[in-house]
Amino acid sequence: MSPIQFFAPIAYGALAAAVAIGAPEVVEALGFPPSLITSVLLGANVFLLGMLAQEMMTRRSQDAALAERIQRVQDVLIRQRTDMRSMQETVRAQGEAGPEGAAELETVVAEMRMLKTLVGQLSSRSAAAAKARPAAPVVSRQAPPSRPLTATEEDDYDDPIEPAYDDRELTDEEVILDEVREALNDDRVGLSLQPIMQLPSRRLSMYQCIAEIRTQEGTDIPAATYLPIAEQAGLLATINNMLLVRSVQFVRRMRRQRSQVGYVCEIVGETLRDRDFFSDFTAFMRENTDLAGHLHFQITQHDAYRLDAQTDQELAALGKLGFRFVMDKTTNLDLFVSDLSDKGFRYVKVEAPVLIEKLSKQADPRVLRRNLDHGAIDLMVDGIDKDAQLVRLLDFGVDFGQGALFGQPRPAEKRDIY
Repeated sequence: MSPIQFFAPIAYGALAAAVAIGAPEVVEALGFPPSLITSVLLGANVFLLGMLAQEMMTRRSQDAALAERIQRVQDVLIRQRTDMRSMQETVRAQGEAGPEGAAELETVVAEMRMLKTLVGQLSSRSAAAAKARPAAPVVSRQAPPSRPLTATEEDDYDDPIEPAYDDRELTDEEVILDEVREALNDDRVGLSLQPIMQLPSRRLSMYQCIAEIRTQEGTDIPAATYLPIAEQAGLLATINNMLLVRSVQFVRRMRRQRSQVGYVCEIVGETLRDRDFFSDFTAFMRENTDLAGHLHFQITQHDAYRLDAQTDQELAALGKLGFRFVMDKTTNLDLFVSDLSDKGFRYVKVEAPVLIEKLSKQADPRVLRRNLDHGAIDLMVDGIDKDAQLVRLLDFGVDFGQGALFGQPRPAEKRDIY
């Protein structure tokens, strides 16, 4: 019950009482004999009229809210019809392509099923988990780090563009959480890309895939803003799973355009532990081995060392098909390189401050680089913000770099990647 609904009857009751008390004088002034019954009836009428007016306002407000919900549902249905028309156009365009066109269409249908059914199930489970989970303080967390690859591209990356979202617009965590939930329900989760450069040449080699949350007004909420709030609300797995599907769709489109740039997509621990989704996703990737070598999956060192037997087997199966992995948030540099290499890890990613702190204490700053060479693993560094920092890192034999120095994340549709 809203405060207005609670206090309105009290106000109407006070007004009715005032009318009942003053009614005898009014009745007598009109030339009628004063009566207690008349006073009570007048007061009761005033109260009833007030309550009737309140009910009308409440109904009008509820009707407006219902109309808004209906409009949202209609918008979703329109998008679904648009998707269906796109599929029909794909059928017509590929009708003469023979078996290859049929296979492509089947892949598109499978992607749509994953996006519309699996993500829907995950949203329901995440909502249930959020209700059962006690509230926790929000801990600051950086945006998802980047992941490496081996492809190279001659295109120069544009100058960094500041994010369109202003943190001052949404300062209340509950408001941001509502925006995130609405974006998930209304399918307003897009894809942003951040460049990963080959060093020391600074040539574009790959892009980091990052989930992009848009408000109803079309404003982007930075990952650093929504991630900690979504994590404590139990929505991190849902966002990550949608990111995986979006990334697969985008990489396939780029493959058709013969782009040689690689893409790295994070798999968070919650997704790895979601047996239903992850089993279906790995099965889906086994049917799309043409993406191997172009799409890499990033897993934190913490999660990589704590995989259960089934998840470990599923990842190993993807590795045998040619998919490669990036070990992210690496803080322990005493690595079992041969074991990581056997499991399909081809990149080890370390935050710039962590690497500088640890290797600056070593007599030989390239000791990590030589150790990784035994397993054909490349060294990637995230969070490179300044040229002076990059010069220091190059002394360690770094292979790839990512950070504000090379460019901020930008929406995929606004980036020239061809």
